[in-house]
Amino acid sequence: MMKKFVFVFIMIAVTSLLAAADEYLFDVTVGGKTSDSIWIIDKRGGDTYLYNNIDGVTTTAVNTPDGETLRFTIDDDKNNIHIKTERMGNDIFSMGVFKGNSISKTVKSEEGKPLYQYIFVQGGSFALSKEKSQEFAMVRPFDFEVFNMKLEKKGNETIDVLGKPTETVKVEMRMAGFLSVFWSADFWFRTSDGAGVKYRGPQGPPGSPEVNIKLIKETHK
Repeated sequence: MMKKFVFVFIMIAVTSLLAAADEYLFDVTVGGKTSDSIWIIDKRGGDTYLYNNIDGVTTTAVNTPDGETLRFTIDDDKNNIHIKTERMGNDIFSMGVFKGNSISKTVKSEEGKPLYQYIFVQGGSFALSKEKSQEFAMVRPFDFEVFNMKLEKKGNETIDVLGKPTETVKVEMRMAGFLSVFWSADFWFRTSDGAGVKYRGPQGPPGSPEVNIKLIKETHK
């Protein structure tokens, strides 16, 4: 039943996105293996709708206009993962199937901390703001626990994007508090529109293979 629900949610989201949306194609390299990842982003109306596919794993999300995640789904047939996660007040509720096992889990997030699940496509509003840092909550995708994270601006950098020198804001992400020394990742957001164009960081916990992501194509409808 959950798998059917997730599938219907995805089809509704994708159908609405295809009408008019921005599409970003990224080159994703992990430990020598390279894949294409497409993000479709529809910012029309009140909420923002996201759709992503990489290596057969489909993700959808609904965000507020300022980037806060309201709910998201992960659908991975190969590994029998079909999960929906939704924030209700300070409760973050995940339910579905994870590697064949049924899951129903509720965790608390700190009051006042927004939920940002996909910083690469959600962090642009922070990058273009006057704020120097921001704390937020993020759900860990393999056990659905909530971690407090922190974004901090590291200044502007001109980097190559689609063959052209492009002004960007470099943003560092770390775990909040004393755990900040153990893990970090870097994002680059284009100053003209806040789009994420580059990422470098570990795939998972400390010691994981490095992930490098770069924008290779974009289409605006």
